[in-house]
Amino acid sequence: MENFMNQLRKYQWLQALVYMLVGIFLLIRPMAFFKGVTYLIGGYFIVMGLIGIFQRPQDTTAARRVSASEVIMIIIGLCIILFTGTLISLVNVLFGIFILANGISKLLSGLDLRKQVINAGMSLIIYGVLLVIVGLVIIINPFSTLLFLFQMIGLVLLLMGIFDLVGYFGFKKYF
Repeated sequence: MENFMNQLRKYQWLQALVYMLVGIFLLIRPMAFFKGVTYLIGGYFIVMGLIGIFQRPQDTTAARRVSASEVIMIIIGLCIILFTGTLISLVNVLFGIFILANGISKLLSGLDLRKQVINAGMSLIIYGVLLVIVGLVIIINPFSTLLFLFQMIGLVLLLMGIFDLVGYFGFKKYF
């Protein structure tokens, strides 16, 4: 176990460097990262469908018919690549509706609590209003919200890389 931990510490600088590079890329070019990931996922489905089709034995009658699962995988892959913006917007809108409904629920609970107990429920009301605002922003502008989320992930990765690098060189003399 100690040998494994030494190996992890040995390459911590490389991990930190990768975090920093991916983080910077996400901060500067979130759309390019998003498209790259989308193409990888769509391509994976297409390749898996094609592999399923071409790995069938060619000598039987049943094998000549293409299985529905392989065709569905290819169609899913093409849909992911061709309709990326629509799919992501749809998922984000549904997420925004969920946050909006949760915010309205918290807001109503806070107002109800305020009626029952004087000077109570204000934090719940503020939280509910914030959730309503965030939900509306996501519903109104789903794609930009996703790109902003990627940028925040990039910032976190960049900071993790910096702290890991500082930790690696700062604590190197102890290990």
